[in-house]
Amino acid sequence: MVNTHCGRILSDSEIVSYLLDKKVVITPLLDCDQVKSTVDLRLGTEFVVKRMDRFPHLDPVAFNRDHKKDPDAVLQLCEVIKRLEPQTPFILHPNHFALACTLEYISLPANIGGMLEGRSSWAREGLNVHSTAGIIHPGHKGIIVFELSNSGSHPISLFPGMRVAQLLLYELSTDTQSPYGSDAAAKYTKYVA
Repeated sequence: MVNTHCGRILSDSEIVSYLLDKKVVITPLLDCDQVKSTVDLRLGTEFVVKRMDRFPHLDPVAFNRDHKKDPDAVLQLCEVIKRLEPQTPFILHPNHFALACTLEYISLPANIGGMLEGRSSWAREGLNVHSTAGIIHPGHKGIIVFELSNSGSHPISLFPGMRVAQLLLYELSTDTQSPYGSDAAAKYTKYVA
């Protein structure tokens, strides 16, 4: 049992027990090798890339204001690449960014949260799986959105189903009073789910 600023980190046996009791849902899990002290997460089949050729620059203030008026405004900036065949890679070029999602659906109770991290083998190739969205709040239900970026010197071929991230689970001492709503990240998840 390790205590952190987030709470008590769950051990591998606790994770397995919570999965078997359906207190935590992570599906589909293909094999038990996916669960260790963290849970390996796989890359889904949909990606969102910014189409900056449509605008002279990105103004985040105007974008957020316009998104509140018209939730589909994000489509003006993005191209959604959907349902790639498992043998067809998505190529992430150096210094490029894309949103993607987990292949797994995750459902956490109000007293379990997670911390998303990349896998070291991919990090050594320049792949980052999140910029700021590494905390998965207690009560999360749905997919997890990856903020993929390539800080390496060469393009990276990403195939659906690849293990690109890991989820560390932690337990709060009590249930959170404000579980994370499934609509909180809706402006992104509806394009990659």
